[in-house]
Amino acid sequence: MVGLGHTHTPLLVDGSDRDSEILLGEDLPSDRYMFRNQNVLVNPGSVGQPRDEDPRASYALFRPEQEALEFHRVSYDIDVVQEKILQAGYSTYLANRLAEGH
Repeated sequence: MVGLGHTHTPLLVDGSDRDSEILLGEDLPSDRYMFRNQNVLVNPGSVGQPRDEDPRASYALFRPEQEALEFHRVSYDIDVVQEKILQAGYSTYLANRLAEGH
């Protein structure tokens, strides 16, 4: 398994054969992904700046003993975070995009 980040978009690529399965956003497993082999590319998404039109925080838990990966989404108080972004002097654009998830 290889992990990557900073694209802010949840992604799973199962490269077990030439026809790699690519799963994004809502197509990701809702509970647990069981590994068929070691050729898997994973991006758990973003806790703070999602880019897949889902404003909830996105993360994943890898459970090596079970060879399983669990994707999670968590709602949070976006209004509070937006206010803190503005108070810190960052742009309105950064604050507004949180509510839209892009």
